[in-house]
Amino acid sequence: MKLPDLHYRPFRLFSIPALTCLFYLALSIQMPAACAAVLPEWQQIGDIDAQPDLEIGDQVRALALTNRTIREEHSAIISITEESERRGGNWSRKLAQRINAVNADFPIRAGQLHTSGSIQPVVGKNAIYASHEAVVNGFELIVVRAPDRAVKPQDIQPFYGIYEGKTSVSFTVTTDRPIYMIATLLNQRGVSVGSTTEWVDTRTKSISLDARSAPGTHTLKLQAVHDSLWVIDEKRFVVEVIPAAGERYDFIFPAALSGYQSGTRVLQPKTGDIYECRSFPREGWCRNYSHNDSQYEPGIGEAWQEAWIRR
Repeated sequence: MKLPDLHYRPFRLFSIPALTCLFYLALSIQMPAACAAVLPEWQQIGDIDAQPDLEIGDQVRALALTNRTIREEHSAIISITEESERRGGNWSRKLAQRINAVNADFPIRAGQLHTSGSIQPVVGKNAIYASHEAVVNGFELIVVRAPDRAVKPQDIQPFYGIYEGKTSVSFTVTTDRPIYMIATLLNQRGVSVGSTTEWVDTRTKSISLDARSAPGTHTLKLQAVHDSLWVIDEKRFVVEVIPAAGERYDFIFPAALSGYQSGTRVLQPKTGDIYECRSFPREGWCRNYSHNDSQYEPGIGEAWQEAWIRR
């Protein structure tokens, strides 16, 4: 390309990344047709990391999002059905291929972007792209463990009490491997009103989530996160937050369990009642509670009256 005379027309040279064309700039650009044809039309909106390795029976879900709203028609799901698909690089390619198949008629592609402008799935890490015309602007990947290895929440109650805007949602989690458990309570508008993250390195662990909200229907969202920061399981439960008795209480059972003593009052979310810890020598039983030993659980356990007084 012949450059203009510097004496008469100031200019500067520049290039566009991933192109082999060189341009000069005065007041406007006149782009050769051959270069315009390879201008990038894709923008990256997600990644498919080649980890972790999975097990036969696991699933990977790629949820297409428009400003955090799931678009099912553009989402994709794969199941690990063969030994060769367990490795991260292999299922990454399979998922990219599935995303492309689901979106064959839409400007969404997964794979690696080549200088020619084509996007091809590969063994290893893949990216997810969309053109500016696509309604999708993000993807979220979730690994769903096979049922016999899934994270199992337990002891989730249909009702939890609330007093002076405060509530506590308690439950237990059973898992076969160490995970992070992210528990979030969502109000009727889907807004988080409380959240906690717990490291679960034993088979069963009790978790308590404190929140501030108002009475009404809520959703408890539980996400199990692998130590590679992948979400490997997600479950949601509808719970009702109800007004507690008008009396004052110190804690929502079993929050702050180790600090219970004579006179401590707790709200039992399973019944909505207030219970007061008995005096010495019975006060020690108020602190005697676990998932496997609940005989003194206020209002519930077989021997609760030995430790508590209903108020």
